This record gives sequence, C-alpha cells and structure tokens, in this order.
Amino acid sequence: MKRKKAQITLFIIIGLVIVGAVAFLYYFITTPRIEKKELDTTAIEEYVTSCLDKTAKQALIKLGEQGGYLFVQDMPKSKRIGEIEIAYLITAPRLISTDEWQIYDYLGSNPFPSDWKYPWENFPYKNGEEVYTGYFGNDNVPGLESGEISFKMQLKKFIEKNVTSCLDLSIFKEKGFNIKVTSPPQIDIVITNENVIFTLNLGLNVKKSGSKKKINNFVAVEDVKLRNLYQFLKTLIFNDITDISFDITKQVPIYTITKSEQANDDLIIITDSSSIVNGKPYLFQFMRENRKPALHNNTISCDNLELNVNYFDPDEDNLAFCNVQDNSLVISDGSKQDSKPLE
Repeated sequence: MKRKKAQITLFIIIGLVIVGAVAFLYYFITTPRIEKKELDTTAIEEYVTSCLDKTAKQALIKLGEQGGYLFVQDMPKSKRIGEIEIAYLITAPRLISTDEWQIYDYLGSNPFPSDWKYPWENFPYKNGEEVYTGYFGNDNVPGLESGEISFKMQLKKFIEKNVTSCLDLSIFKEKGFNIKVTSPPQIDIVITNENVIFTLNLGLNVKKSGSKKKINNFVAVEDVKLRNLYQFLKTLIFNDITDISFDITKQVPIYTITKSEQANDDLIIITDSSSIVNGKPYLFQFMRENRKPALHNNTISCDNLELNVNYFDPDEDNLAFCNVQDNSLVISDGSKQDSKPLE
C-alpha cells in the first residue's frame, strides 16, 4: 500500500512539473516581448554635422578670399583690402645681382648675369626668332595636398581649431541626454574633382534613461570643385609668369576672371560657376605684384606714343609715359619702367 502511494505521489509530482513546463512555455510564447530599443541619437548627429558643414564652408570661403592662405603668417607677401588680407600668388622677378640668388630662365639657359638686361638683351629676339616666353615672375601657390601649408593641411588645421566653437552639446541635457566628449576633433579631407569631403572624428558617449551609445564620425560634403580649380589656377599662373604676351583676363569656360588695380598691383578674381557655396558661385582671389614692361628691341623713339612704341607688359598695363633720359629710351606703366640705350 505504501509503495502504491509513493508511486502515485511521484506521478503527481511529474504531472505538476509537466503542467508547469507547458504553462511556462505557453506564457513565454504568447506574451509579447519588450525589445530594448537602440538609443536614438539622430538629433545629436544632425546637430554636429551641421556645425561641421558650417565650419567647412567658412574655411573654403576664407581660403578663396585670402588667396589660398588661411593663416596670414604663412603668406609670402600680402595686401589688406577692406577687412581681408590677400596673398600675393604672383610676385615680380628678383632682379638681384648677387651670388645669393641664382635666377634661371624658363627656357633652360644659364643663370642670368649680374648685368641682366630685362627681360633679356635684344628682347624679344633669341637665336634670330621672336620669343615671348621666359622668366616674368614667381609662383607662390601652396600645394594642394602635400606640405604643411597645402590647401588640405590648412583646411584641416582651421576646422580642427574652430569646429567646436559652434557646438553647445548642453542643449540636449534638457532632453534627458548626458553627452561626454571622449576625444578631440580630428578632420580627414578628401579633395575630388566634384567636391570636398570632410569627415570629423569626434568621440561622443551618449546616455539616456539607462541606454547608451557611442558616436564619432560625422561627414559634410561641400560642392566646391577644388581640385579642378587648383589645376586651373596653377596653369593660369604658370602662363602668366612665363609668357609676357599672356593675358590673364582671357575668358575660359566655367571660370570668369576679372582684374582690379590696387595701388599699382592687381587683384585677380576667379569666379567658379560650377562650384556653389551658400547658394553663390565660389570665388578665389589673389594679388599680383606689378612687373616691369619690356621694350621691343626695334623701338627707337617716343614719337606718337600709340603707334611707335612697341612694348609688352606682363600685367596688361598701358604705358603711362615714354621719354628720353640720359640718352636712353624710357617707358613706364606708372609704377615700374624699362629702358633701352639709344644708338
């Protein structure tokens, strides 16, 4: 009898276990599970990205306004026009007759002698032919991507220095977010033919209501074809400093070039209609130092200034005067002059 009772008790216990297991399984299957949602940081990400976008645009605009130099201390020479310091990307040839300087002709001749006749003796004739290419100025354009003062490095330094000035992450505190900055801003820049891509790495630990999330990469893409513009700028300046007959204001597709005289020197403005910043075409401007006009070898008098004085001016300037001084024919563009002995 006792054995039968023990068996019945065992069966009851097993039955209860089975019933309990089935009930638990049923509850587990039928009861809706509450999934833990990932913390939504969209507003924070959009806020930081907008700040990056604003700072990147400021950097690009300033780079264009100041002639490719964001920091005045890096400029080889500059002129202040209004509130803007503008770099000289073209400076005059160094007419220095000391051993300290070795000036080479772009055509590959020997260093100019100490009694250098600007731009060369019997200009424009060389070996019996008329030649207008030579040494007419210096190119002061920084590199695009290589070098400490390249466009890329300057943009990187400027944005890393200024991007946090427009960030006030405390505004999210009232929305229940706790945000901790875990690393300083670091910028990576990719300059393509179509745009400039700025990636900001700024470590943020975000917490809210027991949830947390780490975010660190923010991207802004600016519609400035900086690589194309740079290549055009380098070609433009090379032509201007190597060919005295070149007209820098000659118009080309996409770019509009204007020249404004600034106390004998020139302000050159390039407008890029294919690049848009803040709804306007991108502007790149720089200073060009005034250079000497060059008398043609066959000029023998100043009679009838318009017709008889054959000359070239690397800055497209008109002659201010022509006269004879100390048995030499002298011309001037109002700032600099060239002369030629009369036989």
